[in-house]
Amino acid sequence: MEVVGEARYAVGDQVLLQLEWVDDEWHTLGLSYGKWSMGRETGGPGAWIERDLSGLEPMTGLTGGSALSGTPPTRLTLDAMRAAVAAAERRP
Repeated sequence: MEVVGEARYAVGDQVLLQLEWVDDEWHTLGLSYGKWSMGRETGGPGAWIERDLSGLEPMTGLTGGSALSGTPPTRLTLDAMRAAVAAAERRP
């Protein structure tokens, strides 16, 4: 059985994963939402991460500041992700 939008992995992939613990197993957060492929540009901003959300239909029209409202970012510098994680760790 295949789940539409599920993250796919291949041997040798370099990824950053956002994981959640469900039913005594680790799973990629929100299907492919939590899988970020890693890359590096020479002469550019350095390391970056990117996620492919083509198998997911983003929810639109939500209000109230939901994390699902709007279009989620699909490409960030690795430094931007580190800063976001550090900020989240500081929140109560």
